[in-house]
Amino acid sequence: MSASQAMFLSRRAWLQGTAALAGSSSVLINPLAWATEMADFFSPAARLRALIKLRGALDNRVTVEWVAGRVYGVVGAERTPLFTLNAVAFAQYEQAADDSYVGRRVEVVYHGDLETGERINRFTNPYTGAVVEIPEQRTPLARFEVGTDGLRLPARMGPMSIATESEIAAPRVQNGRVWLRLDTRNTFSLPDGTVASHYAESMVYTGAADAVSDPDQLSVQADISYTNVMSWRPWMAMGAQLGHTLSSAHGEKVASLRDVPEYLQRYVQAEHPDLAADPAAVLNASPQHGAG
Repeated sequence: MSASQAMFLSRRAWLQGTAALAGSSSVLINPLAWATEMADFFSPAARLRALIKLRGALDNRVTVEWVAGRVYGVVGAERTPLFTLNAVAFAQYEQAADDSYVGRRVEVVYHGDLETGERINRFTNPYTGAVVEIPEQRTPLARFEVGTDGLRLPARMGPMSIATESEIAAPRVQNGRVWLRLDTRNTFSLPDGTVASHYAESMVYTGAADAVSDPDQLSVQADISYTNVMSWRPWMAMGAQLGHTLSSAHGEKVASLRDVPEYLQRYVQAEHPDLAADPAAVLNASPQHGAG
């Protein structure tokens, strides 16, 4: 695998935040004040805690996110389906300060046939007609930080510089449900300043408002809506074709791999047995990105 392919395959790991951190500490919270804050979800600290409960857990347990959808090629105003998107991510979170949590995350992605949904390892590029091999897509283990201002990323990834904007958008609370959106936008540039790629991601987490407000509930089941806009990946072999990809998917944050759709369980067990057997051990190994 080339350096550029490795960089693109690991980008989502960096987008989950590979900021180097100086350690963590326990933070005491007044339960009554916390419940009052959480009732409206609008203070920055309350919004962050709500996001972590929906995205993972406050007590360092391993949780799992899965999404399923499609990846499209976009050229001009034309959108062309390329293949299905199936992703499973394992993560842990720990509070580091009043305004930040650290976490570890590994994500695996499996693409499928548009008609049958069956797992594929190659696809026919609709723009060139070439049959293209799809490489393994497993993000390196990354340690990252989520703060009241969103994902906090380092300024560099190897030789690449990274310009990042991120935010936890204002929540929506309606009919006993709360919606929280985490938006991240990145520009990757070469040492000479040439822009190499762009990435924009929006994750919307939805859960029961009373459960998120309850200080005794440290993790809450969440529905997920996922949208991603990204430059062509090198392995797609697009050549001089201008355009980008658009991914759209939905899924859930759940307690364990047993709670994801059965076909995704089979994929993880067959292709990434270490994650299926002991995700905590994988997540607590020395990260390849961020602080170890």
